[in-house]
Amino acid sequence: MTRSGVPPDSATGHSTSVVWRGRDRFGPRGRRVEAEQLAEVDRDSIPALEWGTTLLGSGGGGPASLAASWLAHSVTEHGPVRLLQAQDLPPRASVLPIGIVGSTQALAEKLPSGAEFRAAADEIGTVVGPPAAVMPMEIAGVNGVAMFAAAASLGFDVVDADLTGRALPRLDQLSIAAAGRSLTPMAFSGAGGLRGLIDGVGAVGLERLVRTMLAGAGGWLAVAFNPIPAGKLQETTIVGSAGHALALGHQWMGRGAGAAGDVLAEGRVEHVMRQDPQTSRRHGAVTVVDDRDGAVLRVEMENEYLLAVRDGVVVAGTPDPLILADRRTGRPVQCDQVRKGMDVACVRLPGFDFWWRSEHVELVGPRAFGLDHEPVRFDAGTV
Repeated sequence: MTRSGVPPDSATGHSTSVVWRGRDRFGPRGRRVEAEQLAEVDRDSIPALEWGTTLLGSGGGGPASLAASWLAHSVTEHGPVRLLQAQDLPPRASVLPIGIVGSTQALAEKLPSGAEFRAAADEIGTVVGPPAAVMPMEIAGVNGVAMFAAAASLGFDVVDADLTGRALPRLDQLSIAAAGRSLTPMAFSGAGGLRGLIDGVGAVGLERLVRTMLAGAGGWLAVAFNPIPAGKLQETTIVGSAGHALALGHQWMGRGAGAAGDVLAEGRVEHVMRQDPQTSRRHGAVTVVDDRDGAVLRVEMENEYLLAVRDGVVVAGTPDPLILADRRTGRPVQCDQVRKGMDVACVRLPGFDFWWRSEHVELVGPRAFGLDHEPVRFDAGTV
């Protein structure tokens, strides 16, 4: 895979950088944050963030490009977004997870104005008080970029952590649920002034309730979950995921797929089978014949790429992200975009250690998606 054909970010047209500053910071509540180095996500950082979050989408999570223009506008108007480490905050400082749930197709038709996140943060603030900082619900796909735009509009720093580390489809798969912490109270807000608060509901029940609500909410909602004390982030969240997305984006743009992960196959897509909700076929699949040795790679998928089987042997899969990338441009190919005849590379990226812990892996491993296979962890390690 080469860099030829890799376009600059459509929202900025600029090269990529992460700006580091060694200085003190006063947060929205006047709390002084002292750190030797603070990262800022500025306008020039958007391409790397867009690429990195798209890669962590594992073929899903929605197109990060949807939120790139919003982020560019937000940082131009409000200034760069500071990226804090968990230890930069006092242990009891409240960190608010925010995100978007619902259909990315509906989101593309009606993008957030930013007021939705203000309403959700205000709603939950009436119960638990104002936060010291925010964090993304999901660093993958459109959520990973949109949450920086929301943070800029709200005037909050972002803590370098999230609740998934990759794209995951269900609320009961969030890390705080896996760690045994309640997702509620959860505030929500949508278009047309819709807003409210849900409390006393377990993770599985919340997933069902929110999916039911989406039909009457225009297809998507801004949400804010039960805040997490900064001192509990290490045990309940995917720490370092935002910085990892930025670094991954830089690495992929600069050196290609081989530098970022393990290349499982390179070749033409020979067959694409879509999942069919009208039948019992829950999963789709993509078949690629490897140019290097003729091996056949089958990639199982739902909303994300889930499992890679090479000549009948499972070689990779969730919780590690799997990527299909166009070999000419390097651009990741979403599950709903892959077509027969595409020339692709299939790449496995190392997943976060949080999901490979024995008490967590079954929640996001292949069996959680109806695939009767043990999780396969590559010797290359995790992040």
